[in-house]
Amino acid sequence: MKKYLLGALALVLISTFALVAIAQEWDPGEVSVSNYIPLRIRTSPQGMTILERAVLIQQRIVEALSYEDVEPANIYTVVRNQQIVIMAGNTMLVTVDQDTAAANGTTPEILAQIWLANLRTALPAAKPVPLPFAF
Repeated sequence: MKKYLLGALALVLISTFALVAIAQEWDPGEVSVSNYIPLRIRTSPQGMTILERAVLIQQRIVEALSYEDVEPANIYTVVRNQQIVIMAGNTMLVTVDQDTAAANGTTPEILAQIWLANLRTALPAAKPVPLPFAF
């Protein structure tokens, strides 16, 4: 009986340490598109947490994948309220603000170009392909 209890205790401890390791590696600012991470949020303006901002961006990406043409030429930057915004068609994906750029050790212009290139790769690859109509 002792062997089983010790074995069960060891299993629980190993599982606990594995979960802690996984939790420590998870980055709440990662924005994922089909297992690819085109951008990471490191700061969050406007009273949002980093996780809340990442989730909002993730929701916008899903919307763009659902309703927009996400070919690379249709993913572009614009300037709104003196900040760079990355768009997919008419859907705003993310604002590249000064604090986020500084947290990434760069300027908003350079970070926008990096994120834009990543999104131009990730979004077309994630777009569902419609099935052919068949009777």
